[in-house]
Amino acid sequence: MNVWLITGASRGLGREIARQALDRGDAVVAAARQPEHIATALPGYGDRLLAVPLDVTDPAQPAAVAQAAAGRFGRIDILVNNAGRGLLGAEVAPLGIGVVIIEPGSFRTDFLDGSSLHAASQVIMDYAATAGQVRNQAAARNHAQVNDPVRGAAAIMTIATVADPPARLQLGADSVAAVEAKLQQVTDELNKWRELAVSTTHHDAA
Repeated sequence: MNVWLITGASRGLGREIARQALDRGDAVVAAARQPEHIATALPGYGDRLLAVPLDVTDPAQPAAVAQAAAGRFGRIDILVNNAGRGLLGAEVAPLGIGVVIIEPGSFRTDFLDGSSLHAASQVIMDYAATAGQVRNQAAARNHAQVNDPVRGAAAIMTIATVADPPARLQLGADSVAAVEAKLQQVTDELNKWRELAVSTTHHDAA
């Protein structure tokens, strides 16, 4: 049995990952700003589910969550940092901690709802064609995103438990396409400007 610590676990991908971990018999420490919503969203799992409060803007709370997890289950095997910022793999690898950076596409969750996405009340018309378009698109795409959070959670469950996971995993065809486009852009620029880029080598360098 693995012990999972999942932040942002009251809804969306976090909730679905927690559900699938519990359904396979694992234990879950589910953290959210409003932990009472977790019990409603994930009923019937008994002592294998521990709901704890976590506001990532409060620097004291992550330590309290870790202590609660250790107190109930004795350890944490898998951390899904679904809220806030995480540590880079190079920083924690010496501690025996593996890291996979998930790069999700657009998933059909509450991410674009007003409860998650907070837009400034002031609208600056100079940005109407740029940032203003993003604001408008968020409302139009809400709950019409192309990716299924149930399938996304299943993919994360798989990658979290394989022996040799990648450093990064794109989830969703839209995420894969975006990365491919970026790689192609970098390759094209590198090829175009290669001669200038390598012209800086010192004359006595091997």
